[in-house]
Amino acid sequence: MSTGTRCRLISTSPPTLGLNPSCVSAAWAAWLPADGRTVTLVGRGAGPGSVRLAPVDDLAPYLRARNEMIGRLGEAHRRRPPPVLPPAEGLAAYRALIDETLGSQARLLAALQADRTPRHTADEGAVQDAMWQRAVGEQARLSGSTRPEADEIVTLVVNHIGHLAERFLWFAADPALREAAIDETLRYSVLGEDVPSRAAQRAWRRYWNRHLSLISAEEEEYPQTLWDLHEDLLPSWQDAWRAWTQGR
Repeated sequence: MSTGTRCRLISTSPPTLGLNPSCVSAAWAAWLPADGRTVTLVGRGAGPGSVRLAPVDDLAPYLRARNEMIGRLGEAHRRRPPPVLPPAEGLAAYRALIDETLGSQARLLAALQADRTPRHTADEGAVQDAMWQRAVGEQARLSGSTRPEADEIVTLVVNHIGHLAERFLWFAADPALREAAIDETLRYSVLGEDVPSRAAQRAWRRYWNRHLSLISAEEEEYPQTLWDLHEDLLPSWQDAWRAWTQGR
């Protein structure tokens, strides 16, 4: 189901979910009235027609069963051997993480555009986590920083590249520009080198620092106007990258 599609309830009696058949194999959402309220249900992997609704007096058994299931899944995950990654040091470790992240992002977008449920391999999350931790370790080694500090830089870089992939058509259409943008972002953020895209790199850092300050604060501390000003930082970042592409 694409993010713009709503699979609405067709019938309410009996209390089962009758939905558009195209929603059966995808993620779905349904709304129905119950005792003067609207109940929202979301699901994936189970056909809506198999869902039955009934009132319950005690949620405790369901919560215990849920926690037990999560515990079993977590234990199974911990017992799995860590993935074996090809050797990579320094910027190569960063680049491996970026390539994996961009690949995952592209597969997700392709699935959504094709109105398919995104699929992930069993070890995809473990591989990405291992690559992330390796990049953090290399950042700490290169900069002499702590792992938390290094993690902040990795997060900044990966999100910067991800935003480039989302916001600019040239990132996918022009391999030479894409490679140059990734290279300059790594050299500036990881090695501290001066690069032609310096203005865009600085604009991204301003945006990202504001983003972190807003999401880490209590909601009432920042009125909507500050969130709007935060989003206003993105155009200056985009303009700086456009100027960079025009100057090449």
